[in-house]
Amino acid sequence: MSTNSPARKKATDDNRTDDKPLRRDRSVHAVPADWLRLGRDEHVLEGYDRFYAAKVCYEYTLARDPRAVGGHRERHRLHVAYRRPGTTEAVERTYDAAVVETDAGALETTTSEVDGDIGAHNWGTVEYAALSPQPNLAVIPKTVHDGEPRNFRASIAVRPDEPRIGEDR
Repeated sequence: MSTNSPARKKATDDNRTDDKPLRRDRSVHAVPADWLRLGRDEHVLEGYDRFYAAKVCYEYTLARDPRAVGGHRERHRLHVAYRRPGTTEAVERTYDAAVVETDAGALETTTSEVDGDIGAHNWGTVEYAALSPQPNLAVIPKTVHDGEPRNFRASIAVRPDEPRIGEDR
């Protein structure tokens, strides 16, 4: 039996997902002040450098996925550029995004910090600024939506040998 049959080739072609998405939308924003104020600073070990969140790119992709219901998969991601102060060095971290259809500029989320209003189960709630890549769309990091604002890293520790944005990866 030949492995180059048309049926075999078709099955391989249908498995493509991220290589050629059907739709890709991107929008670049400054990191909202709430994300920096309520986020946490990653512990910096000796020999590591601290980089701070500077810009965020919201990315929506619609791609073929034969394993998904309907044969397509939607993905919402946030690509955060972290910069080292006083230099042009930058690194990127990618987060899953939570997307809510609303005209509000902020979403209410739970917090363990004392600056939130005490709500159910003695957890506080706080208004958390959202990105608005389109009208009636609010986007925040999924780790915040499903957890709390401290799950977003306002600053990160970067190894000296870690590739920087623009360098060969």
